[in-house]
Amino acid sequence: MTIYIDGSHTFCTSRNTGIERVVRKLASNLELISAEQNNEPARRVIHHSGRFAILTKGIEEQLTRVAAFEANPADQVPKVLRRLFELSTGLIRNRKWRKLVLPEPSHLGIYKLPYQIAKFAVTRKSLGRAEKVQWREGDLLVLPDAYWTRRDVWASVKAVRDCGAKVVTVFYDLIPLTHVEFVGGRRSEKFRHYVEQLLMNSDQVLAISKSVQQQLIEYVNENWGADDRCCRRIDSFPLGADVQVTDGTIRSEVRAYFESDGGRDGGAPYLVVGSLDPRKNHQQVVKAFEYLKRQGSPRRLCFIGRAGGLSGPLLDLMSTSSIYPSHLKHFSDLSDSELQYAYRNCEAVIMPSIVEGFGLPIVEALWYGANLLASDIPIHREVGGEHCTYFPLHEPENLARCLLAAERGRGVISTPYTPTTWKESTEAFLKISKAA
Repeated sequence: MTIYIDGSHTFCTSRNTGIERVVRKLASNLELISAEQNNEPARRVIHHSGRFAILTKGIEEQLTRVAAFEANPADQVPKVLRRLFELSTGLIRNRKWRKLVLPEPSHLGIYKLPYQIAKFAVTRKSLGRAEKVQWREGDLLVLPDAYWTRRDVWASVKAVRDCGAKVVTVFYDLIPLTHVEFVGGRRSEKFRHYVEQLLMNSDQVLAISKSVQQQLIEYVNENWGADDRCCRRIDSFPLGADVQVTDGTIRSEVRAYFESDGGRDGGAPYLVVGSLDPRKNHQQVVKAFEYLKRQGSPRRLCFIGRAGGLSGPLLDLMSTSSIYPSHLKHFSDLSDSELQYAYRNCEAVIMPSIVEGFGLPIVEALWYGANLLASDIPIHREVGGEHCTYFPLHEPENLARCLLAAERGRGVISTPYTPTTWKESTEAFLKISKAA
């Protein structure tokens, strides 16, 4: 048996959060485990032109160059042109214009077409000549990526199963169906089609938490009845949390904000990690810190994450808030080294989400030994257990009182935590998938 892990989206992008992090960690640990057990090497693959192509080091290097363009597209243009764009944002004081000409990391703006042309040229040249997988009975194809963005993959997956190989798909959440208000009707319908294809073309589905597993089982029972085209083997596995320690430069502005005396005796800032998205509920945290400021507290707040497409109201709230800019900072482009520095030097991590599939910042924060406050939702209870202090949703003053209690040295739980490593997570994934 050969294990193949697809990363058709992830292996072509510079992003390394959420789903992309899961894909990369599963891939590297599947390779490690297969080598340790002297099995056939696990292989990385990408779907291209109706086939799965094997990803070699050479192809990966070419895709990495394209990903670097996506990471910071404005850095790829001549300095004179970039300077003109910078000057234009001073004349045209419009957020949409700035997002177009000087997009944040991993956003493309006006560079979308050049990026797509470059990506098409590289993938056509490199993957067009790549070795195609010759599927055998008993092979395992792992599908852990964002397939709602790549709907052309399913016909090829069906062909893989017709060859006798087994298909295991990783499932992250049902949020676009259960909370349409956070994604919009169009994206929700697109996601519904993805779930339908996933259920019809998988031998087994592995959810990233027991909560998501139960939600998907209920969804299948309600929407598929006795339809035998639907996959009924729905299990879950634990995500890992070990983050590779990296040595890198910490920018002075990051270091300065996280130094205790940077807040004039207010201590280190509280930290919220995750994309700026309505379901992440950053608004409650901003309002809680506004309340703290009115009470005379010098505590500061730091958001780390990219601005999502629906983040406009939050950005407006942040820019007009009474705590901005002295008590509120937003970093959208931290390196792994800087993110680790933030986890290690914050007062505590706040996870205020309304809904999550898992919540990686919880286990990452606990991995670094940070104190943690999380909104009281089932998935946070599952992941954080007794290691978190929980607060109710939509009650900023209640959260503020939790933070005030923390200032007095009580109220925030900090108990020893032994995380699941990514290797242990991958071993559990393999054990469950082989048992099916």
